[in-house]
Amino acid sequence: MGSGFPSIPVQRDYNVIITLHHETPHRSEEAERLSQVKRHLKKQVTRHDLTLPLLHRADYVLSDNHGFIFDAIHAGKRVILLENERKEPPATENNLFTPLSAEQHIRAILPIASDISQLRQYLSTEFNWENIVGPLADIRQHYCDAFQDGKAGERAAQVIMDAIKNPPALQENVFLHSLQQKLF
Repeated sequence: MGSGFPSIPVQRDYNVIITLHHETPHRSEEAERLSQVKRHLKKQVTRHDLTLPLLHRADYVLSDNHGFIFDAIHAGKRVILLENERKEPPATENNLFTPLSAEQHIRAILPIASDISQLRQYLSTEFNWENIVGPLADIRQHYCDAFQDGKAGERAAQVIMDAIKNPPALQENVFLHSLQQKLF
């Protein structure tokens, strides 16, 4: 929530439930944000096992957390990004914020609200969500579940079981071995 969302007045018109980033309650730099949420919003969810049931019930998902954005897109929800005051790190090839990253791709498609009037505009029936259905379906298939057959968990479990049954050969000094492969 940036400065444009001081008291979240939409809670008078909508049922607002906040799911905080899992680190927010524990990080000193997030203390102001946590205080703001506790002061202005009655419903706060900290149990992560409720994520899917909450998404199932939601008409819209408002978020500034890229992890939750992917969950919401995967669940087929309308997502509105909340602009925040935090500065993202400069783009490097080792972080999520490169120009070609999934995060940037999503930010180019989804509506971004930087104040309450923009948020109300995106929540109104006049906003045309049909324009982004196709691009979001592509993102969902590319980044969330390529098969979209309901068996992603089953495939993940199979990969884990295969790794347990057939562990890779252990080497005494993995770092040395890696260096040797690169140098020789």
